[in-house]
Amino acid sequence: MRFLVVFYLSLNILLPLHATPSGGDKDLSSVINSIHQRHQEEEARKKSLLRYSYERRSDVKEMDEDGKLEKQHKSLQRVYHLNLKESRTETISSSKFEDGKWADVPKKEKDEKKDHKDRKVRFDFLGMFSPESRKEYNFELVQQNDEQIVVSVKPKEAATEKFKGKFWFSAKDYSMMKAELQPSEFRTGLKSMNTYIEMKQYNGVSFPAKVVNKIHVKVFLIYSGKIDQNLVFENYKFGIDEKTFSEAYSKLK
Repeated sequence: MRFLVVFYLSLNILLPLHATPSGGDKDLSSVINSIHQRHQEEEARKKSLLRYSYERRSDVKEMDEDGKLEKQHKSLQRVYHLNLKESRTETISSSKFEDGKWADVPKKEKDEKKDHKDRKVRFDFLGMFSPESRKEYNFELVQQNDEQIVVSVKPKEAATEKFKGKFWFSAKDYSMMKAELQPSEFRTGLKSMNTYIEMKQYNGVSFPAKVVNKIHVKVFLIYSGKIDQNLVFENYKFGIDEKTFSEAYSKLK
């Protein structure tokens, strides 16, 4: 059953840049077009970013059906991006709670986890707003004021790879602020999954600040329980000088 959990937890969410600032209320079609324009510009800017890094704090709890803690894993990593597609991860600390006690994760296990980092799946939620994809979704303008725009999204036909939920955008520039999402259809054994995302702006580009996944899995006679995953992304550093970056990056082959 763990393959299912790993698939969902490994979604690497890199989201939304500009659009004309709002000068009054817009209709739904104009809002969607502005969101897509902002996202396209932001993706282009991300591709030009070189030598940046951030810290990623992870706290994953595995609980039984009643919510009693069975296992917990905490880690602190620094991720170094040579560019948008190439990255290496340094595990600074890692510990786990199992059999009623805490213990540090052995270095060998840390290294093995580092080698598996490229298996992550990159899923672009804002791709829903593209001209190619939007015909597959129903959109609703839930709220629009001087500070934020709230849009709900739901696939016309439910599917395990399609999500539904709400997005919050800045009314000034249509940058994504946060989102609350759920799969529109659950895979076998997945009883529920709720994802909460917070974004933060750095020099006009949106990056993850926080991601929370709450998952309930139940497969008869195989696995039953709940998983809470909390990810915090902080201490972003951009435009690191080439020498300093190369020294850190080369150690993580």
